[in-house]
Amino acid sequence: MRQRTIDSEFMLSYIKAGAFSYDGITIPFDRKGANFSDYSVEAEANDLQYLKKIVQLLDLFNCKKDINLKTLTGKDWNNINTLITALVDNKDVSDPSDDLPPVFTVDIAGLKFIVRAQKVEGKANTYRILDFFQAEISIIYESSDGNKLPISQFALLHASDIVNADNLRLDALLPSFQKIERHSELMIRANYFLLELIKAYDLQNNPEIIRTASEFSDWIMDATEAELPYKIRLLNKLQIVKRQRSLNAEERKLLYNLIIDPTSSNDILTAAYLLLGEQSLAKDHFEELDNQVQHEFKTYPIYHFWQDNITE
Repeated sequence: MRQRTIDSEFMLSYIKAGAFSYDGITIPFDRKGANFSDYSVEAEANDLQYLKKIVQLLDLFNCKKDINLKTLTGKDWNNINTLITALVDNKDVSDPSDDLPPVFTVDIAGLKFIVRAQKVEGKANTYRILDFFQAEISIIYESSDGNKLPISQFALLHASDIVNADNLRLDALLPSFQKIERHSELMIRANYFLLELIKAYDLQNNPEIIRTASEFSDWIMDATEAELPYKIRLLNKLQIVKRQRSLNAEERKLLYNLIIDPTSSNDILTAAYLLLGEQSLAKDHFEELDNQVQHEFKTYPIYHFWQDNITE
């Protein structure tokens, strides 16, 4: 579609000006024998303006991918029209059902864009549609003691969202957490989100994702013991490092310190031994966990280092 836009713009300019320039050389257009009976300059100009809006929409989403116009369905075109109205033309959109969720994904020919729908007060069935990664969304967590605490909107995302969202802005993620006044629930949610980032990296092997995860981990390492236990912070930091390179002697020493700590639980010991490559010892401590904890452990990205063919 981007190439079609360039070609269309070139052709219109070529016909209107009767020439085009390349590398400082003007090449005239020889109209002799040219037949434009099937070519409407006005229709092509209108199509070009709409194609430019689609390109602008992709740019606003920070989407580097392209769209194959030949594969677009009627639903795709409807979604394009809605998003152009909302984001390019900066206008409200209507939804007859009046039940758009606050956050949802719009699909266009295989591209996925996560957006925010904000109801317009005083107007029935009317919404503002915003790019989820650029919108400011207030997310409040209510603690067991009734305290209402702000958390980042990106805590809503899972690994599949990070991998599949074509409007993903990795540089917006950490600042969204950092700008909130720190509290225990924020750091817990940040740690859960860190795990989703690591899972996303394992799914896609995108170096930008693991870099973002590393930055998250560096920030989380400054948490207090009351906000998030040091052992969890350290294990997550080192599992990120291990995905990038082998652990050095100092990093391995930190893991052995966890192992000799009599307060370390079996899940901590399992994780530490996995990072050290001690598969048999990891298995021994894993088998000490009850079934529910074992099942939960398998959902964590640390399980990425588990090897089924353990030699006893």
